[in-house]
Amino acid sequence: MISIKKLIEDFEGFGKSITVPHSQKLTGGYKVNISKYSGLVSVIKRRSSKEIADEWSKKIFGKKFSRSTYTAKVPAVIARQKYVLETLIAQLKLKNKSICDLGAGEGDFLIC
Repeated sequence: MISIKKLIEDFEGFGKSITVPHSQKLTGGYKVNISKYSGLVSVIKRRSSKEIADEWSKKIFGKKFSRSTYTAKVPAVIARQKYVLETLIAQLKLKNKSICDLGAGEGDFLIC
């Protein structure tokens, strides 16, 4: 039986987790964590939601894909998302299971 309480604890960063070795080298000092109960991959000690939303809204998302802006609404990114989805399906035993991508950018991966 799935424990909603444990899922919420994992999402809020209070559940038991392990740190991905050497993850700080790739993230500017932030540790990437994997929750032991749910498998949620996240950075528990991170900037505030407001800081993250402001940066993505004002600095990163744009109308087109470039060196300084991002959008998932271009063929290259759509193809990458489809490739990731097909790889997940091929490599993981997902029968009767669901994947939830929290913080899914513009939400396009959710409709793949």
